[in-house]
Formats: sequence, structure tokens, C-alpha cells
Amino acid sequence: MKLQTCLILFLILLQACAVQPNKIRPRETANELNHFELVHKNTDFHSITQSMVRRFDMELDRLHKAKKSKKILNASDLEKLHLHRTELQLAWEFSEKNLDELSDQYISVLNDANNNGSDSQPKAQAALSELSALLDNKWVDGSKLSVISIAQHLSDANDDYKKMNSDFQVIDFKKYMPNSDEMKKKSFVEISKKIRPKNETLQVFNEWSQYKNLRLIEIADQIDRNPQALDNLLPAADGRGTITGQRFPPGTWALTYDDGPHPTQTREMYKVLKSNSVPATFFWLTKNILLYPDIAKEAPALGHSLASHSYNHPQLPKLSPQNLEREVSQAANDFSKIIGQRPTLFRCPYGDCGGNNSAVRQLIAKNNMIHVGWNVDTLDWQDKNPASIFERTKKQMDILGRGIILFHDIHTQSVEATKLLLPYMKNVKKVDIKPLKEIISIVRERPFESP
Repeated sequence: MKLQTCLILFLILLQACAVQPNKIRPRETANELNHFELVHKNTDFHSITQSMVRRFDMELDRLHKAKKSKKILNASDLEKLHLHRTELQLAWEFSEKNLDELSDQYISVLNDANNNGSDSQPKAQAALSELSALLDNKWVDGSKLSVISIAQHLSDANDDYKKMNSDFQVIDFKKYMPNSDEMKKKSFVEISKKIRPKNETLQVFNEWSQYKNLRLIEIADQIDRNPQALDNLLPAADGRGTITGQRFPPGTWALTYDDGPHPTQTREMYKVLKSNSVPATFFWLTKNILLYPDIAKEAPALGHSLASHSYNHPQLPKLSPQNLEREVSQAANDFSKIIGQRPTLFRCPYGDCGGNNSAVRQLIAKNNMIHVGWNVDTLDWQDKNPASIFERTKKQMDILGRGIILFHDIHTQSVEATKLLLPYMKNVKKVDIKPLKEIISIVRERPFESP
């Protein structure tokens, strides 16, 4: 058994011993729609993930200093960093699951609040007021970063909702999403000074620990998988059908952006990329392509490539065959109705495809697509500070020397961090930045077609 797998199983056993029985925070009222519980839960978990990001950054700093001192890094040097990154990838899954649940409940309350004459309308309107007041209180008590995460998620829910229900009233969450120099200058600690008491995070910590331990066992066989050489790439359910960037030619990089198109951030990202004459590959959700077709159609004309990121961003290995078919096959079909071509590259949400030869990987290959991972994680889903996102990305680039960078074109901080990163890539590192389809074509010495 490889060292990596042994370490993972050891950590699972160690953490399992520390997990306490789950405790449930009492609801505020018997018939509450549970906004308070979910807001508390997201705030509590954000403090946990902040600590995880700091540990990742500390290990990254250690390796970066070693690299700068001319030490040759081997596989074992990168092992601990990779384990931290895997843990954060699972935290991303867990966080999104909680935020999606909050968004679903928010949309449900919006429907009731805008249903004139309904018996549930007064209660729903009161719930919206209470939610707004709770976020105000969280902001004042020092939980700014977690409130920004919640606001970004619920603001996106507003955009989707208003697209279909233009006359309906929603909460304005943009006041919690500072877009000025404050966001660029303030660090993690400066913007969120309050440390939450341990008893407040106990419930979500226990739930997270149980989730993480289970997922680590599920993905243990995936972590040992070697990346496929580019010249052998083809749609396949085994190692031939996946790419992570670890075997790109030295100095070759692909910028990738997930989860869009977004009604405002995607066009801001277009501007940044255009001003630096840099192409990117966008892995988009089909539901968003259908919501914002005009934005989606602009990308190819600007020199960018497009790929699929599923229909709705679920955890694919957990789906029934019918739902999986929608997330992969139907997503590709509806993608082509707007873009004019079917996608030939696919990225599983959270990078979770279930391993080689899984049902997910088989369906991706059946749809004539190659799965794309990444080896540089910006952690822009958690970090709201463009400066620290840039530093984290730059250090990983310095250590690895080639690969695929993961961003998201749905966050303000991602746009700002890209503004910082591109001059460094072009003028300092002088690296080669290309869309994925061009890199694959060059190395295979035969064309690889992609929208």
C-alpha cells in the first residue's frame, strides 16, 4: 500500500477517535424554516475552513522556501501539501452542500413572501426580515468573511430567481459584498477578527469530521492515480481519459474558471483576460448557460474555450443513473444548443468522479469527453482576499512549474486575484498560457477539437 494511502487511513482513524456524539442546536421556534440554524452552521464551518486554509498556506510556505533555497523537492515533500489540499476539497463539498440547502430554503421563503393573499405570506415576510437582521448582527460581531460567503451564494440565488420572476421582491445582499479597495487590502485576520467559541463550532465540527472521514475512505483509491501523459489522452473511463496538468511541458499553464457564466463577474473576467491578451478555459454549468446565453456566446469570440461542468453542480457519484444522465449527457446536449458545439472536456464538480472506471467516468467517456482536474488550487471559494489568493497561486506555480490553475468566475475576489496574477505570469515568470485544447493538440501532434 502506498505511503499516501497509509497516511490517509491513519488520519481517518485518528480523527474518528476524536469525534464526539453529534449535538443539535435547538431551533428558535417550533415552526421556524431553520434559517437561523443554517446561518449559524455556515458561519461556524467558515471558521473551521479558515484554520484549514492557514495550515495549507503554512505547508505551502515551507515548500516554497525550500524550493527557493535550491532544494530538490521529491514526492514525499509534496505529500503533506496534497493531503491538506484533499481535505480542503472535501471541505468545499461540505460547505457548498450547506450553502445550497440555505439557498433552497431562501427561495422557498421568497415564493411564499411574494404570494399575495397566501396564509403563509406574513410569516415568510417576517422570516426574510429576521434573516436580514441576523446577517447584520453576524457582520457586526466580526463574522464578516462567513457573511460574505453567504451573501455571494444568496445573491446568486437572487439573480437566478429574478431572471424567472422579474417582479418579485428579494433581499439585497450586495451590501455584504464589499467591492472596493477594502476587499483588496484587508487580510484574513483583519477582516474577521473574532474567533468563534469552541462550543459554537462543536456541532458542525462533529458533522464535518464524520463527513470527511467517510469521504476520505471513498476517495482513497482515486488519490493514488497517476496523471495521464498528454500524448495518450482520449475519451476513456480509465487513466487515459483524465488530465491534471502535472505532465504539461515545463512552463506551460492553463487558466480554468468554473461555475459560470455569472451575470456580472464573468464579463468582468473577460475584461481582465482581454486587457492582458490571455485566453482561458471556462467550465460552465449548463443551467447558467441557459440563464445567460448572451454572456456564454461571447467567450469563443474573445478567444476562450468552453467546457462542461455538469448541469447543476451536484456530487455526481451520489446520483441515480437517471440523474447522472441529466448531469452529464443532457448537460452536453443543452450546452450545444446554445454554444453550437458539444463539449469535449468535462470537469466533475469538486473534482469528484468516483475514480477510474466509475459510472461517472464511463458516462463522460461515452459522451466523447475527457475529464480535467487541476494541480493548482487558488481556494478562491473560501478566501475573500485577492492578495492572499494571488500569493497562494504564485507559490504553487513556483513549486510545480506547469499545470492547470483552478479559479471560479462567480466571485469578485477571483476577478481581482486574476488581475494580480496575469502580470506575474506574463512579465515575471514569462510562462506560456494557452487554452487546454491547444495544449492537448500541441503535445498529441494532432488536433483536439473543443468549443
